[in-house]
Amino acid sequence: MAESQQVDLYGQNTPLPIFIMPIVFGGITMLIVIKGIVNQLLDQFKADYRMLAILGATVNALAAILGIQIGIVSGVSALLGGVIALPLTRFCYVWLQQIVGPQMLPNMSIHFSFMALLLTVILASLIAGSGGFWHARHQLKDGNKHPSHRRRIVCRIKMIVLLMVVIGLIIKLAMQIMTLTYVGQSEKVIVGLGNSVGNLNLVLFLLLILITLTGQTVLKLASRGLYWLGARTLFLNLAAHDIDYAVKKYLPLYTPVTIIAVLITGMSAIMWNIPAYTNTTSANNERLVNFILTIGLYLGAPLLIVLANVLATMLVAKEDNDQQMRQLQLLGLTQQQLLLTQQLNVVILVGVSLVASLLAGGLVWGLTIHVGRTILHQAPISMSALLAGPFLMASSMFCLLTIVNVFRVYHGNWLTKE
Repeated sequence: MAESQQVDLYGQNTPLPIFIMPIVFGGITMLIVIKGIVNQLLDQFKADYRMLAILGATVNALAAILGIQIGIVSGVSALLGGVIALPLTRFCYVWLQQIVGPQMLPNMSIHFSFMALLLTVILASLIAGSGGFWHARHQLKDGNKHPSHRRRIVCRIKMIVLLMVVIGLIIKLAMQIMTLTYVGQSEKVIVGLGNSVGNLNLVLFLLLILITLTGQTVLKLASRGLYWLGARTLFLNLAAHDIDYAVKKYLPLYTPVTIIAVLITGMSAIMWNIPAYTNTTSANNERLVNFILTIGLYLGAPLLIVLANVLATMLVAKEDNDQQMRQLQLLGLTQQQLLLTQQLNVVILVGVSLVASLLAGGLVWGLTIHVGRTILHQAPISMSALLAGPFLMASSMFCLLTIVNVFRVYHGNWLTKE
């Protein structure tokens, strides 16, 4: 908790947003990544849940069990994170204050508060637990039903209609932005700039929905394309077939990482190319500040949550992965060949995520450049705003998955006894 007699926490230059916004973005990200974890847990322990259902447990009871388990784990993680957050918060606040100046971030004392730590644990447990309960209840209800052919067709039609609506809105907003013309008057500039930024944020939001809806299809198409291209390459075929066959296992890795990459690209492009000032020196300073705030603060918490989700997903899927590698070893593959196969999985997954995030983020980046050049007559082309998010997430996921694969292949307990 931060307290100071010299700081007005509700004034014009209050530092509260840099503490509140990570909580908001982090909470939203937590709800997004929980769905994938819930699906994996239900699949991993489906025999146990089936036994509980036979003993008389209802769908709500099973969902509550899973929600409580996720809530407890999240609460313990929040407790550990809260302990190490105090020194990190002090360091980051001083560092940001040196960049933006004491006028934007005034001097304030940051000290430990047991009540703040307790609220953090409770909030994390409630968000994770309620999200886990809701997703588990939804999945268990659908799992108990045996959809008919007619119902599957209806679901596909609904998905196609939803995709058409989302894509149509993106095209409409993009065309509306591209038809902007220079107005010349200061009042019209402010109005036009506000409308354009609103449209850009809508495009960004719709792109995130599109990524979520098309994740499974994109991974399947990419893996089948690589399977066809590498028809004579054994290890590439194994990796591509694994992603195609077990696409739901890789979806919790692909979707959150791609979403955060596009968010970083879109928000960085908007804050870099559309400054509040029109003076060159002031604009350059504000671009730098906005870029740092975007990546370091607003998206810092979602970034950490997504990277933690990568590790959690791999840990939950450990048993299935060990069984798969055990089967491949029985077929004669060496440890080096097993590692190569696992790394090709990572390369395909990271590559598809990188291409998708570059395409989606590139659209927002290009539209932002057009708005800046049309309304403000200044839009310096910054490749960092386009490339930072996708390559940051791709490299982070590649490094994490590589470490997991190396440890699992060379130090795992899946090896068959000779």
